[in-house]
Amino acid sequence: WILITEANDVQISYDENHVILDSCIVNVTLSNPHGRVVGIQYGGLDNLLDTGKDETRRGYILQRGSSGFYAYAIYERRSGYPACDLGQTRMVFRLKTDEFQQMAINEEKQREMPNEEDRGHGRSVPLRYPEAVVLTNPTDPRLKGQVDDKYQYSMDTKDVEVYGWVSSDPKVGFWIIFPSQEFRTGGPTKQELTLHAGPICLVMFHSGHYMGNNYCEFHNGEAWRKVFGPFRVHLNSAPKSVQPSVLWKAAKQQSLIETNQWPYSFPISPYFLKKAQRCSVSGRLLVHDRFISPKAFPANSAYIGLAAPGDKGSWQKESKVNQNGVFPITNILPGEYNIYGWVQNIVGDYKNETLLKLSPGSSIDLGDLVYEPPRNGPTILEIGVPDRTAAEFYIPDANPKYINELFLNSEKYRQYGLWERYADLYPDGDLVYTVGISDHSKDWFFAHVTRAKLGGTYEATTRQIKFKLGNSFQNGTYTLCIAIASATHSHLSVQFNDKLGRPQFEASLNEQDNAIARHGIHGFYQFLNVQVNPNWLVDGDNTLFITQKTNINPFVVNHCSDITVAAGDKRLSGTMELMSEGGLKERIIRAGKKLKHPHHSEDALLKDLEETTNCLAMVKQSNKYMIHSLMFKLIKPKIFWHEDVRVEIMVVTYIVEATRVTTPNVPYSDDIMRDIFKHMDASRDLVSMCGREKESKASHEGKCWNENFVAMDKEAAPKGISYFVPPCL
Repeated sequence: WILITEANDVQISYDENHVILDSCIVNVTLSNPHGRVVGIQYGGLDNLLDTGKDETRRGYILQRGSSGFYAYAIYERRSGYPACDLGQTRMVFRLKTDEFQQMAINEEKQREMPNEEDRGHGRSVPLRYPEAVVLTNPTDPRLKGQVDDKYQYSMDTKDVEVYGWVSSDPKVGFWIIFPSQEFRTGGPTKQELTLHAGPICLVMFHSGHYMGNNYCEFHNGEAWRKVFGPFRVHLNSAPKSVQPSVLWKAAKQQSLIETNQWPYSFPISPYFLKKAQRCSVSGRLLVHDRFISPKAFPANSAYIGLAAPGDKGSWQKESKVNQNGVFPITNILPGEYNIYGWVQNIVGDYKNETLLKLSPGSSIDLGDLVYEPPRNGPTILEIGVPDRTAAEFYIPDANPKYINELFLNSEKYRQYGLWERYADLYPDGDLVYTVGISDHSKDWFFAHVTRAKLGGTYEATTRQIKFKLGNSFQNGTYTLCIAIASATHSHLSVQFNDKLGRPQFEASLNEQDNAIARHGIHGFYQFLNVQVNPNWLVDGDNTLFITQKTNINPFVVNHCSDITVAAGDKRLSGTMELMSEGGLKERIIRAGKKLKHPHHSEDALLKDLEETTNCLAMVKQSNKYMIHSLMFKLIKPKIFWHEDVRVEIMVVTYIVEATRVTTPNVPYSDDIMRDIFKHMDASRDLVSMCGREKESKASHEGKCWNENFVAMDKEAAPKGISYFVPPCL
């Protein structure tokens, strides 16, 4: 460790076993010769640290003359060292138990915490693993019945700025501030521990938490050096009457100051490079997905990073792109890198194969970089959102026996024991998801877990996805894409239309990120592409079976981020060419003109209505203004009260699409919507009768509509409609 001082600010004194550093604001005592921190005197407290524990559990820190101190570590492997892996490295600060009870890790997560005694025998009951306990007799009665588990306070690296503890009397804040994340491994979405009951403050440099254990490996003879830090331990104080949140806000302000000063100018190590020795890279990331837009568009909400050449992995320095896809990456250490990244709501990983050789002080503008997602055709069905998490799926309420009140209204996945809730919801059978009717936020359990059985055993679970295909499906090829947000010893098998047959695809997902046990909603991202043989599919109703086969314990699990079935190069019936915003607007105007004077011929009118509905299906909610010219043309009496049931079905299809586009508003006034639903209710009997006439075309369409009409009744409100246009239309 390297001592950081300003000679005019710091007085240094010695005794036989200690070195004392005094800045007149903070007094820090180090053990001699080990350099461990054994005392921090500040704000009226003789020592903020707990001296009743073995000193070897301290972190190694260094002091600079201010209301706090900085520290960094240099890890080095010399050439010729044997192969090994780096499982975990961190610094630990154990504060005084009787002084620090209030913690804060962000604006929303602030609370009184149990102490270490509360987690012991007689005051708590252990749960499935040692880190988790239920508090049965805590010293603070308000905490009785709650779960305490250090993993509940983990955070994504990108969200970590400052966290820490506040004492009660005197009011002193102890804060960890990260001025940069460049020295932390795993990239911006890597989750790490922050603090936990003790009171403990952790500074995690590297670990396998939420990622697996072996992603930092060194080959035999490989040389390596890395600087971890500096980070700041910041101290502040206030009168006893002041709320802890005031100290938190002051620490946040200090965090901004530290960030603006990065890279620091004061470290004396030659291995910590100053600003003039560092590099910068800039550019613009675009996405080219012809099934979203014919032209490349800016990669908004994307993350871009630099990492050493190799597989897609952790980033040395990252930057979030702006709304135009432009990214600046500054203060980069010289070296050889590739560009890596990913785009929110776009599947897959981006990697630019061009090797960047950055010399000290250099600056490179890469211009436009284009990412082409792994897609073979238009989307036929999709469950979820490709955002690398399972947060959009159904997350159940916690068992009342296992509550942490901090997560009742947000981040519900942080609650303990959610893996047990699947068996409560599906005690005998498994989840069945029907495309066009089911809602992934209500009907898709967020984690694919095992089911507990009597005798402490577990059984594999199989999910079913039901979907329809039109009669031209055999003309194309298909791809099943499964984005995995996390997995722990999971074995996935996939079957189309034959649950008992041999799996058509299997994958062993042997990562050990333990996201479900550690209350995470994502872990190590994986992407599976399955080529689907058209012979596996049938005309009409299809079922996709996805089984999580490993059943050794409740923590064998995977979180899906997104499941997609896409067509190949040949288009399916019911899919439509996507076009520019201007082209779509012109097409809608032409369709509206045709409906101004409807055809007397049913077939010609149906053709015009189909064109109108196809146009509407391509309109996004952000472009709802486009449909204004159509709004009242389709509820004209000549069309809306048409005697041909096929016309009525097409009109109702339009109304449902219009409701989707205008959500959360409705497309018409209350009176008109009331008349529409009365008419739809009256039409249902006619549709049902037609559905029994198997030989007529109208009966085939009537059957499809009747199935979807039930879904509308179930939701009972226009903005709650879950609708899927049947392929037969």
